[in-house]
Amino acid sequence: MRRKKYFQTILVLNLFFFINCFFPTNIIAQTNISKKVLLQIKYKIPSKIPDVIEENLLGNVKSVKELYYVPKVKFEKLYLGEPFKILVKNYNLDGYLSLWENRTFVEVQTIESEALRYAEGDITENVGITIINYTYDYAEKLETQEYKRGESLNSLSVDKSTTKYEDGITTEFDSEGNIIAKTTEKKETNGVKITTEYNGNGEINYKKTENGNDTLYDDGSIYRIKRYKNQNENVAETWLKSLHLTEKDFTLFNKEIITETQKELRKTLIFYTKNIEHFRRVEVIYKATNLEIEYFEIPKNGKKYHFKYEYEFDSVGNWISKTSSSEVVKFGKTYFEPYLITKREINYY
Repeated sequence: MRRKKYFQTILVLNLFFFINCFFPTNIIAQTNISKKVLLQIKYKIPSKIPDVIEENLLGNVKSVKELYYVPKVKFEKLYLGEPFKILVKNYNLDGYLSLWENRTFVEVQTIESEALRYAEGDITENVGITIINYTYDYAEKLETQEYKRGESLNSLSVDKSTTKYEDGITTEFDSEGNIIAKTTEKKETNGVKITTEYNGNGEINYKKTENGNDTLYDDGSIYRIKRYKNQNENVAETWLKSLHLTEKDFTLFNKEIITETQKELRKTLIFYTKNIEHFRRVEVIYKATNLEIEYFEIPKNGKKYHFKYEYEFDSVGNWISKTSSSEVVKFGKTYFEPYLITKREINYY
């Protein structure tokens, strides 16, 4: 159910992004590694962006295999050993996922997962196998997902769901054809856009109203997002008014500040308690590759974390090796020590 809810959330975000960013022309991908004109990607499902675009993959990608390692340093050299996790993704010619397979062999806690647990909850993955097969009926605008989960190939449980995409309506069904969730989008004549998600009983899970730079998000609690520009900063403030609390006024929940230089994009997300900052995270993105190169976790009180990410690329411009390092202090010296290395094997059509 957690994975179903995750894909429902991703689906909604995909819809929002698509309506604002849809363009039926050829996709031009440029990086500082290569400038490559991709073949025209057709949106066979009108309200679903091809996964290769969502995942920032260049070229006509057929499959991606990611292998995750915890490196060990011996005599100032890195040794990888065996991967603790292997993730495989296959894509069809239209750029949509056809297979998603995750095999986690051992539970691994890295310094990054330790840091992220503070803000996001425990992100430890379960040891086992998850396989999702995707099939598409473009004529009916249907996507079918077959989920297989278990600790081994001999103990996999199977579940199915289907998502139907229509103009302004996205509906998810279980294996018996019952509605799990439905999302509708409606644009008023005054420019106001209303997005509503319903559960299987027809009850509203949430309602989102977008009116210019003001967004109201009602899911039992009420979130109001205000966007504005402050000199060279783009700011989005999220204000919370809970129906279950005694407060009658909105209180500041978080603030996202985006600044931009010629080479980098910096996203700062600040969290507040009773309008007082208690935590912030900073993400630095290298614009030429659209990849994260630096990350900070900065609580008001407690341990601070600083991570850096380095990449190696193939001839198309996709990264094939990622080294994640954390700032450490040893013997009075500060330096960055690798804690996770991800290798990619990419095949193209």
